[in-house]
Amino acid sequence: MVIRTLKRKPLSRTACLARGRRPALALAWLSVALLAASCVNTAPRVPAQVLRPRSGDAFRAIVQSSRRPILAVFTSTACPGCRLLEAGLDDLADDCAGLATVVQADLGCVDGVIVEYDLVKLPTSIVLRDGREVARRTGAAPGFLMKAFVEEALRQPRQ
Repeated sequence: MVIRTLKRKPLSRTACLARGRRPALALAWLSVALLAASCVNTAPRVPAQVLRPRSGDAFRAIVQSSRRPILAVFTSTACPGCRLLEAGLDDLADDCAGLATVVQADLGCVDGVIVEYDLVKLPTSIVLRDGREVARRTGAAPGFLMKAFVEEALRQPRQ
């Protein structure tokens, strides 16, 4: 068995210094990048909440005081479609966190809203901007369709 040894050319002094610096420089950049990446999301993410007012006055106060658009979802405890939609409202609130505030109004608790918003079918979802109705949808739908509904409603120009 023959073992060959490779002869290396001696490096100049500048090449030795440059070679010694490159790993240190690369390591420094890597540590800066890792530090920057770790600082981006240091706080735990707080999920968006669905507001559930317990009276008509509380619902009206939320609508009047909100600076952001509102997705008002009107439901009832006796409605099967409402319970289906209600199950995904927390995820919908997370998805719509930058778009709108999600408010669920149970018609058993919130009085006077049926006539005020002309609610005929349940569940009914209404997008409100500056207290005025922008869009309306009846029936239960999956979260991605509800988010698309909100996005489309908010694309419309203000009146």
